[in-house]
Amino acid sequence: MKENKSHFLLIDDDEINNFLSREILSMYMPLAKIDAFTNPEKALEYIQEKLTTQQALPDIILLDINMPLMDGWEFLKALDHLEERTHFNTIVYIYTSSVYHEDKLKAQRFSRVKKMFTKPLSLDAIQEMIG
Repeated sequence: MKENKSHFLLIDDDEINNFLSREILSMYMPLAKIDAFTNPEKALEYIQEKLTTQQALPDIILLDINMPLMDGWEFLKALDHLEERTHFNTIVYIYTSSVYHEDKLKAQRFSRVKKMFTKPLSLDAIQEMIG
């Protein structure tokens, strides 16, 4: 499997989902760097710190949308706000248990979001993400 997109950022308030996603990604991409946050605000701080110190950003963000402190939509708006000041090419995939058609339509409003995947993470989803 290709490892050209090898830095992932997992954002899900469920630690078990982050653990399982990390394990699945590591199984198929053993050289991948995988960071995970259960708090989207902390993930934004992480991205801001990377931008400030001019460090490499994650290639791909796997983002849950249903989270209590800051939902995925709020995170995407904040990410767009960061991009207004500094351009970066991180791709976002919504990774959720939601099956609502409205969520798919809402995801299309964000140019950074490439697709919506349903949990749990699958090999097909990983292959599509890393192309």
